[in-house]
Amino acid sequence: MTMDYIFDVAHLSVERLLENWRWLCPEPFVLLARNVFGNLFLQKESGPVFKLDVSVGQLAGSQA
Repeated sequence: MTMDYIFDVAHLSVERLLENWRWLCPEPFVLLARNVFGNLFLQKESGPVFKLDVSVGQLAGSQA
């Protein structure tokens, strides 16, 4: 049996989720996934993918 730690995000509003994180994520993002810890996996329109780690308030990922 495998455990799935990624949850469906189709019904979630990225704008609402990022409401308190706009100081860290000012650009438009698309929500790709979230995990059991509440971290968000976001993609910029230009393609790079980022992880918003809500426990430490850090946005990390591809800077390309």
